[in-house]
Amino acid sequence: MCVIGQVAVFQRRFNLPVKSLSLASLPPDNGKPGVAVNADVQRFFDAVPEASKSYFKQMHALVMELYPEATSAISYGIPIYKAKSGWVGLGFWKDGVSIYTNGPGHLAEFKAKHPKIKGGKGSLNFKNSEPLPLADLKLIIVHAIEHPKDA
Repeated sequence: MCVIGQVAVFQRRFNLPVKSLSLASLPPDNGKPGVAVNADVQRFFDAVPEASKSYFKQMHALVMELYPEATSAISYGIPIYKAKSGWVGLGFWKDGVSIYTNGPGHLAEFKAKHPKIKGGKGSLNFKNSEPLPLADLKLIIVHAIEHPKDA
């Protein structure tokens, strides 16, 4: 099934509208304690499979550590984190988690350093069975947020 099909299934499963929802902050257990999110973003976090939760939480915490002012909303079926004029998205799949950006320019250096990690034009897929390269993920997040037009 293509990504668009997966998004549509997710939206139907959790009764989410197709358009972007109102902006939210982070869930209470993922970063800053006590800050609530809207129900749609929370449903997404709750739907992450147990096998992927640890990696998903680490990636979420990394975004919030770097950009505590970031807002999140469901867009294209996944949480999109917006700060300054850029954004990154986080998702999950059967065997792992993914990070999404608006283009390959944000990923070029990472892909050169980690050629075995697969993904799409502006995304990377991380398997639960392999280490998560957090230090290098920081570079992707910073580049996507700080230089959104360099995609």
